Amino acid sequence: MARHGILLFLLAAPVMAGAAWVGATNYWECILDAMPGAKNDLVAAEITRACAEGFPHDVEVEENASLFGTRTAGECVLEYGDEVSSPIAAQQIRTACYRLYPSR
Repeated sequence: MARHGILLFLLAAPVMAGAAWVGATNYWECILDAMPGAKNDLVAAEITRACAEGFPHDVEVEENASLFGTRTAGECVLEYGDEVSSPIAAQQIRTACYRLYPSR
């Protein structure tokens, strides 16, 4: 069991380090920063946990059309979810995109 935890940490640590502390100003940005690297649900769950620990995710986000260089939620999903293997990561990316880029 300890070996599984160490392996999970080694897989998730580089992704989480880049997400929670570099550039992200809220939970949803943290998700977009880190989730594109998630190849399985275990890593996606750890990224979700790290972002939740770093940022309260009930905070309202101001609309910012220029954020990350995209304009719509759909474009955001295509950009950040294109190569994600994990269904959890894909859902988190979709939710983040629709929170950051509400319909007009």
